[in-house]
Amino acid sequence: MKIKSILSAAALVAMSASSFADTFTTSFDSEGFASIFKTYTSRSGGSFNDTWNFSGATAGTYQVEGSISGSGLSFSSISMGGTPWTLVSNGTVTNFAELVNWVGSAPASLTIVGIKSATSLSSYSGVVAVTPVPEPETYAMLLAGLGVMGAIARRRKQAA
Repeated sequence: MKIKSILSAAALVAMSASSFADTFTTSFDSEGFASIFKTYTSRSGGSFNDTWNFSGATAGTYQVEGSISGSGLSFSSISMGGTPWTLVSNGTVTNFAELVNWVGSAPASLTIVGIKSATSLSSYSGVVAVTPVPEPETYAMLLAGLGVMGAIARRRKQAA
């Protein structure tokens, strides 16, 4: 009889722990910034797993930096394209900075995982910024151009 009560209580607790999963779409502006914001209106606790899909950046390599702050929740992980990022936490603010390589035309996707408090309304907001990183060919072309300019300056100096 006591075992049935314990099993019933455990089942009730398991059903009350919710899991929240949402997918959102946003885009980078012309400066390379995108804002994210999510509010959970339910006062029930549980885990959350949100995916943010970003558009507005072409294929290439980018330095991605961001900051997310929240209330009534804690962040477990942040990953972009399945690659986990190192989180630097300062109270309720989490900062991340990684080098990301977008291949093809698929949108970049940021996944935020955490646990929501059962006692209060919860929310998080943040900003993600991208800065293009020049390809190695760009540096090679720059050095070749400087070499050509140096050769021209040397020839002019010798001719004079």
